[in-house]
Amino acid sequence: MTAIYPEFEGKTAMVSAAGDGIGRAAAIAFARNGARVVVTDINPQSGQETADLIKEAGGTALFFRCDVAEDTDNREAVAFAVSEFGKLNYAFNNAGLTSPRIPLVEASGEFVDRQIGVNTKAFWSAMRHQIPAMIDQGGGAIVNSSSILAHVGLAGKSIYSATKAAVIGMTRGAAIDYGPQNIRINAICPGTTETAMLRNRMKEIGDDDAQLNAIRAQQVINRWAQPSELAEPALFLCSDGASYIVGATLIVDGGYTIR
Repeated sequence: MTAIYPEFEGKTAMVSAAGDGIGRAAAIAFARNGARVVVTDINPQSGQETADLIKEAGGTALFFRCDVAEDTDNREAVAFAVSEFGKLNYAFNNAGLTSPRIPLVEASGEFVDRQIGVNTKAFWSAMRHQIPAMIDQGGGAIVNSSSILAHVGLAGKSIYSATKAAVIGMTRGAAIDYGPQNIRINAICPGTTETAMLRNRMKEIGDDDAQLNAIRAQQVINRWAQPSELAEPALFLCSDGASYIVGATLIVDGGYTIR
């Protein structure tokens, strides 16, 4: 795919959980469009691999290990981006923690705290450092990754759904707070996507065609997404073409939520 956002040339983008899946696809897409990319991930091996893939393709990328649940890590990641590239223009806060199906009454306090820590509080932490850096250089755009489960219920996912709904609320509030300072903040809600989590589930299912077909049929278009199909909407929300989109939530789910 060719570059379609010339305005990204020479800009700096930060992508979390970029060692695989949607994050990796977004980091590669930013670089393909001329951005210098700070790849962050909790896994040094996969994160560095993404940065290496970008450099092998002729792009510019650096890896920084970041546990998004740690405020110090988020602060240092932004400082690293500014130190290495002079500014931070775009951030795709993509990291999140999956959840097994646990009915609300059976969820432990430790489980709830961990879900909130990674899936909600981490977005506050990331933005509280990203936004001042963007203000310092005249503006920027942030995209936060929520989930379709912020909009629809699923058995055993009440805590996860709550954390992802909170991301949308936080995105809207922050968009009001910082829109006047030329910081556009929006969210995407991914549907079923071929990431490591789905691949592991598919291994468990094996050759059970009935179950595989049932997963596909949940989407109106009868398939799940490739990571690039979530990365591209995130890039669009950062682009000049989305300059009048503020505090929006873009559902990218193949039609799952319209049934």
